[in-house]
Amino acid sequence: MCYAVPLAATIILNALWKTKKIQNHHLDQLNLLLLGGTVMLVVDHLWNKEIFFAGGNILKDLMLGVAMTGVVFVVWGLLVLKEKKTVKVIFRDN
Repeated sequence: MCYAVPLAATIILNALWKTKKIQNHHLDQLNLLLLGGTVMLVVDHLWNKEIFFAGGNILKDLMLGVAMTGVVFVVWGLLVLKEKKTVKVIFRDN
């Protein structure tokens, strides 16, 4: 069940994107990172042969999903900061 958290975040982000409430290429990157995280968590469940994609302790699985989603958000935030810093340097040098 740990894949449910990043999957829910991906679905919400897609819903907001499709309703045009948010349009930002950074959020597109976040969406791809969350989707990739979801796929990898599903692969992990399949690899471990967990029936119905749920481990022995659902609460523990959900907390793992929250932790994984948090890591994805941190990585995404660092990527956005790096890109903004790079853009400032490019425009400053010109």
